[in-house]
Amino acid sequence: MAKTFIDAAEVAERLALSRPGFLLKRQDLVENEGFPEHMPHCARPLLWRASEVEAWIARQGLPRTAPVTRVGGNVVRLERMAASA
Repeated sequence: MAKTFIDAAEVAERLALSRPGFLLKRQDLVENEGFPEHMPHCARPLLWRASEVEAWIARQGLPRTAPVTRVGGNVVRLERMAASA
C-alpha cells in the first residue's frame, strides 16, 4: 500500500538527493521550480503528499544538483550551475 504522506528523507530519496541537500534546496525548489509545499499543519516532521511529489518529478524530472561551497564555519552558499556552457 502506497504512503499518502512522506517525510524529508523519503522526498530526498525520490529526488536522488541527500536529506540535508534536499533541505538546503527545498525553498529554491518551491519558489523557482514549482515543487510542492510541505503540509501546512505539520511543523515537525515536515510531510509532503507523496502523490504531489511524484507528479512534480513526472513533470520536471529530477532537480539539477548545485554544488555546495562551505564558506568559513557554518555558512553554506549554494552556487547554481549555468544552464549553458
